[in-house]
Amino acid sequence: PALRLPDILLVFTSAIFLMTVFKPQWLCFMKRDVMEGLQGRMEWKKLICMLLLVILPHTFISDAYNIYQGEQPESISDYISSTQGDEFHRRVILEQKMYFCSYGLLRTAFFFSIFYPNTHKVLTQEEKTEITSFLKEKAEHIKPQYSDAFSLPERYNVSMVIVESYLACVSDMKVNGCEVTPVLNALKHLKGTYYNGNMEDNSALGESSDAQLMYFTGLFPEQNGISVTSLSHKTMVSLPALLKQQKGFYTYMTIPTKKYMWHQDEVNGVYGIDSLASSLSDTGARLSNDEELIEKAIQCERTMREPFFHVILTASMHSPYDKRREFLKDCPLVFPNNYSSEYCNYLRACWFTDKALGKYIKCLKESGKYEKTVIVILADHESHPVLLNMSPEQLGNCRLPLYIINANISMGEEERALQQVDVFPTLIDLFGIEHEWRGVGNSIFRPTPRVSADYMIRRANASELILTGNWFAEKE
Repeated sequence: PALRLPDILLVFTSAIFLMTVFKPQWLCFMKRDVMEGLQGRMEWKKLICMLLLVILPHTFISDAYNIYQGEQPESISDYISSTQGDEFHRRVILEQKMYFCSYGLLRTAFFFSIFYPNTHKVLTQEEKTEITSFLKEKAEHIKPQYSDAFSLPERYNVSMVIVESYLACVSDMKVNGCEVTPVLNALKHLKGTYYNGNMEDNSALGESSDAQLMYFTGLFPEQNGISVTSLSHKTMVSLPALLKQQKGFYTYMTIPTKKYMWHQDEVNGVYGIDSLASSLSDTGARLSNDEELIEKAIQCERTMREPFFHVILTASMHSPYDKRREFLKDCPLVFPNNYSSEYCNYLRACWFTDKALGKYIKCLKESGKYEKTVIVILADHESHPVLLNMSPEQLGNCRLPLYIINANISMGEEERALQQVDVFPTLIDLFGIEHEWRGVGNSIFRPTPRVSADYMIRRANASELILTGNWFAEKE
């Protein structure tokens, strides 16, 4: 793209602003990445590109970004302005190491200089009282479990598959007579499967990492920062750790990225996940596709000690959807003319992930583990209609799906409104875990309490204070 004077002025004005006003905090933000580079945990190519993106003129920035990502922005404004940076983040996948570029330098400077310190806050006595008061009231709202709501195998494993950007509207969808997700559809309609396609996306800036936080701990993510950046220094009560402590589970995770991406290796220690495997090969790719991921997950399960809790994170349905990726070339689906090309590519990715999950289910059956494995399938967050170049009305149900398979749940399919923080207390009940901490959500196995708008506000505030104030460490 042509060099434009407004872009140059914006770059240098921003640079001066950052260096003069937020210098200490900016340097603090950069310190982790520099240290990772020195320790060999971060590729020097990536680190150099990241620095070039900040300090060099427009032409060099485009070239540096092209080296790393293979994409070239239309304008340096994509990096600088908060609105364009937001949209650029939606269109191009970036690691956290490049996060400040995708959200705009100015906006991220504010995040890391103003909001980031709050994630290490010390709770005041008034805040501690606020948390205690809310938790007491929440405990009073908890109703007894439904009787005979489910039945588990005598000895069981748990497989939790967190699917990237999965919308409930894809469930049971057919295009020109062909199912988009035949494997998931078959699982959905099995006797004893629980399905709900009405779960609200509660993720914030941390996106996929926020989903793990909610599913494992029952807390909302930070609303003014990225929760995972400070989580490794905190103490949490989590589902994997409770399964280990009370039920003797061995805990594993298989991911399609490098182990340090989004601090996964660090936060796994907080969550109580002992083993982390990556399906990423040494080809230089940033993500492995879901076929490669499932191959790795199957390989890992052959040597897992039982009972196991195995988390699998998929990636092939991630944005952007403006190009048809090579591994989707064999997709047989033929789409109507009124579907955007982005939506078609998204549905092809759904078909591909579903096919990979079919292979996983088949291997579970062949190994004799299927009948004794409770399978939980859910989405990390939505795929926004803007990314799909479709209106919400065209898409239909833009909420998230939840499947629980092989737990003989009597409720079957239901449409009650859920939130992502409801998954943690649901699984606490399902697996028979006894603990005073039940998250801030509600279990599907108990009547939903009627609460006031004021209660919901205090719930959000209490969750934020518990997370940012390291409440569980305080209690110890």
